[in-house]
Amino acid sequence: MSLILDALNKADRERQPPPSTPDIQSIHQPYVAPVEIAPWKKGIPYALGGMSLVLFVLVIYLLSNKNSETTPPAIVKATPPSVTATPPPVQPYIDNVPAQQPDTTPPAVSPVTQQPTQAVKPVVKAPEKKAQYKPAVDSLYSREQVTQEVEPEQTTQRAPAKPKEEKRPQLDEQTIQQLMAGESIQSVRDLPWSIQEKIPTIMYAEHNYQTNGNSSVTLNKAVKRKGDQVFPGIYIEEIRPESLVLKYQGEKFKLDALSSWVNM
Repeated sequence: MSLILDALNKADRERQPPPSTPDIQSIHQPYVAPVEIAPWKKGIPYALGGMSLVLFVLVIYLLSNKNSETTPPAIVKATPPSVTATPPPVQPYIDNVPAQQPDTTPPAVSPVTQQPTQAVKPVVKAPEKKAQYKPAVDSLYSREQVTQEVEPEQTTQRAPAKPKEEKRPQLDEQTIQQLMAGESIQSVRDLPWSIQEKIPTIMYAEHNYQTNGNSSVTLNKAVKRKGDQVFPGIYIEEIRPESLVLKYQGEKFKLDALSSWVNM
């Protein structure tokens, strides 16, 4: 019974208007503030509708224009010109009328009296007489032939000049002996590796050879002559026309003129 009474009371309360002041049995719901739409947002549906309408009209216009371009023009059938047949003219019929024949009688010929013909003599042309000119007249019109004597050209040919002999410096006997002996002296690059390692770098700048024994060379920016010391233990043995002979630890070797030695 209590359950039935509770259900009846609840139904009565629901039918009654809600009280102005909330009570214990009132249902509390969260307050939701009304959402205000911005004025510019209200016009968006109208703008979209207008744009869609314009697009629809544009599509219809393009389709109609395309159809008008693709439809072929109507073929007009040419009507042939009307030809009216005219009947030939009717000639009247004439019966039993003889046809006129042309007059075939030849004309009258009058007699012609022939006169005797005279004999025709052949005409012979007289031979043309050539004009005989006198020798004096011929001499006036004759061209004088002038003979020009061609004198032989005198060509004078000179004997070719003999080439001047270049004066070569005369080498004395000492220099010749040095050159002959230089063939047996080996180059610095042919020395044993143990000796090459001990020879320092030699920068060969100038080579001044003179036959009077006053020759000089420039090694490592210093002017050296025969007998001078280049490095400790290395002396200048000879200065030759195309090479320089050095001596190191009793071993002679040569450097070609202006050929430097770099100890790696």
